[in-house]
Amino acid sequence: MSAISISRKPGSTIELDNKNQAYIYSYPIVLSAMAKTKSGNFDDIRNEIRVVKSFVYLWMGRNQGGIGFNDISSEFINSTIRLCNLDEIENKSVPQLKSIIDIIFRGFNGLGIPSSKYLHFICPEVFPMWDTNIGNLTGCAEKYHQFQNTKNYIKYIDYINENVFICDNTRELILSINNGLYISEVRTKELALFLQKKNGDKFILG
Repeated sequence: MSAISISRKPGSTIELDNKNQAYIYSYPIVLSAMAKTKSGNFDDIRNEIRVVKSFVYLWMGRNQGGIGFNDISSEFINSTIRLCNLDEIENKSVPQLKSIIDIIFRGFNGLGIPSSKYLHFICPEVFPMWDTNIGNLTGCAEKYHQFQNTKNYIKYIDYINENVFICDNTRELILSINNGLYISEVRTKELALFLQKKNGDKFILG
């Protein structure tokens, strides 16, 4: 897979529809919800996990029926706690975290797209979100079943880190869209890919 550089065309503007504006505005709220878990207050972590899982599905515009709020497994909780304390894990390379990622995927009935969003909200500096638009653009996953494979998701993480380059004018756009709020590098790259896919005529891919 070849590298991608994303540059906004001079003078172009991006107008988000209501749905995508809601994504942008709600993003820091979801991060704040997960921050309560990161703070070390694990007395009611199961409820915090329920909140974040709810946000994930609301973000996707999906019906929440059958997603298992009442049967969150101990291994899912323990994996969430481990990822919340990622700095304490001696070997932090993403392939070494595959067993934990597998557990998170199972907690979402094997569905890779909501799992990636949950992982991102736990560790926004490490795990990018993905969907069918971005998966197709990067070539890391193209068919629906390929998004349920944790190896493909790890391949996507590596691709984001090593092969996606954001030009300064695109960074400025993303900073503006996020009202000047800090977002991680992987979020910046993932959002740039998403915007390019939705507004291809406004960007130059190199």
